Amino acid sequence: MSDAVRPLLDTSGVVFADHDQFVIADEVTDTTDARAKGSLLEVGPGFLSTFTGVSYGPVRVSVRVFTSEPADDDGDWEVVEESTLTARAPVAVRSLDGHAVAAMDEVSAGRYRVRAHARGRDTATSLEVTKPVEDYLFHFWPAATPPDAVDLSVTTIRKTDRAWSAEPPSSSGCTP
Repeated sequence: MSDAVRPLLDTSGVVFADHDQFVIADEVTDTTDARAKGSLLEVGPGFLSTFTGVSYGPVRVSVRVFTSEPADDDGDWEVVEESTLTARAPVAVRSLDGHAVAAMDEVSAGRYRVRAHARGRDTATSLEVTKPVEDYLFHFWPAATPPDAVDLSVTTIRKTDRAWSAEPPSSSGCTP
């Protein structure tokens, strides 16, 4: 296996989703300063917020860091999105209250492309759970853009779940 496909870091754990979210950030970044949003990711300077299906409860998370863009994961992922993260300090998977998942290693500071994968978000949408029913996988690799470039967009690669989908306006048949 070449270095291009073998992760430099492969860490997994369970994070508590709170208000339908968890984040990847350092200890001090303002994770409310969102600049772009998809149906899985919301991004801002130095952070990624991840939208879960469950409102409250544990979800499984894996993070892998590569030296170059990895091949697409062939798992049964229901939603896949990509963005860029510029981390000025090491970042960790955190609950909304800022607590890092102790069992997971941090990702070193740097400028990364991030491909986020999710499945299971339709299983217990808007509910509180006591056991994980959702899985998340994040692939990080060095971004090819210059360090001073600003790219806070989110690209949806695949979406087959209903969670966080834009709903068309309902038509009641009544006119005002």
